[in-house]
Amino acid sequence: MFDKETYAIRRKKLTEKIQHGLIILSGNYTTPFNYASNTFPFRQDSTFLYYIGIDEPGLIALLDTDNGEEYLCGEEPCPDDIIWTGATPTLAQFADMSGINKTINYNQLQMIISKACNKGRKIHFVAPYQAQVSITIGNLLSQHVEKLKSIQSSDLIHAIAEMRKIKEPQEIAEIERAVRTTAIMEQFVIDAATDPACHESENSIRAALFRIFLKEGFFYSFPPIVTTHGEIFHQPFASKERLQKGKILLADIGAESGSHYAGDMTRSVPVGGKFSPKQKEVYNIVLEAQKTVLEVAKPGETWLNVHLAAARIITEGLKEIGIMTGGTDDIINEGAYAMFFPHGIGHLLGLDVHDMENLGEDNFGYSETIKRSHQFGLCNLRYALELKENMTLTNEPGIYFIPYLMQKWKAERRFADFINYDKALKYSDFGGIRIEDDIVITPTGCHILGMEVKKEF
Repeated sequence: MFDKETYAIRRKKLTEKIQHGLIILSGNYTTPFNYASNTFPFRQDSTFLYYIGIDEPGLIALLDTDNGEEYLCGEEPCPDDIIWTGATPTLAQFADMSGINKTINYNQLQMIISKACNKGRKIHFVAPYQAQVSITIGNLLSQHVEKLKSIQSSDLIHAIAEMRKIKEPQEIAEIERAVRTTAIMEQFVIDAATDPACHESENSIRAALFRIFLKEGFFYSFPPIVTTHGEIFHQPFASKERLQKGKILLADIGAESGSHYAGDMTRSVPVGGKFSPKQKEVYNIVLEAQKTVLEVAKPGETWLNVHLAAARIITEGLKEIGIMTGGTDDIINEGAYAMFFPHGIGHLLGLDVHDMENLGEDNFGYSETIKRSHQFGLCNLRYALELKENMTLTNEPGIYFIPYLMQKWKAERRFADFINYDKALKYSDFGGIRIEDDIVITPTGCHILGMEVKKEF
């Protein structure tokens, strides 16, 4: 937790943006794994953390924007709770940690909200993603849980997003901590995989990463992806097979600090320590695209244009090795490059590894003037708007050879004027390459967060 003034100032700014009505900020609950007392690891809601800071389950904050009153709602621990989980602060003590001076129980919260609804006051909330929170909010508002998304407050969503996009110095410092631990793990993977005598399996490397998480006192911001099938983007479950020299091991890893700020880093490593000439050609294209982002990203530039600048480098590189052909502008405008680069150049990073994704990307990543594309590949860009100082993002270009997609598009003769399918299909066993760092936007450009991790092989 930061100091209580941090949270008080954030809540004041939020209520000034909303001005009228009540704001409900719900924390998360513990979730049963297979029975009530055997739970998944608890993870607090990120917006609740941002405005309240308390990392405990079962809490709800209520902010009255009309009179400035703030309430923390929860239940006091009972003797059984203390016996099984140890003593915890009282509800009043929790409230004081966050700078809130009033505490209420659930019944009192329900009465306040019921009176407000009867008077026609606006109730602002964000549709929950956790089932128990949905049930709680639905009960408070006398609404079916399936209706909550349609009546959530767009004003509150946009106010939260506007604040959370721009990171405070103390937030950037926490992200740096998460990135440094992530870098330690990436360096471990590099050392293990590039050893000429490498005999590790994907599973053994992944297990070692969990030991590092525990040793450093961190958790993961997403399950580590360690795979020689880099063309499969989200493959958290590793193989028992031994790594084979000549393969490319892709390791996408993110540590989460104790205050829940995320790191996110990827390296694509030649097993045994040396790329083949064919692998090196593709790797260098991705590396050049990543360097281009560092040159282009700056305040005032749109992230969409940064993505397209990286796509241009990837397109021209694939043309040089004979996989693509035709005019670069035409290839980019038509979206043919997305056969090999079907995701966005990066995403916002903060209390969530895909920061604020639960708010809905279209609500904070796009606008009336920059709307989400329907084009294959480009539609996966999570954020497209103008960059501002102290925004934190990932820089993660990649090139992937996905056999299913190449065969499907060839059969459809899709982009036949731009893609040399005979050449591309010779890369069917290649896998994928992604290189990812985390960056912060500075007054004049951007720089990489954390410590540098090897990218030249």
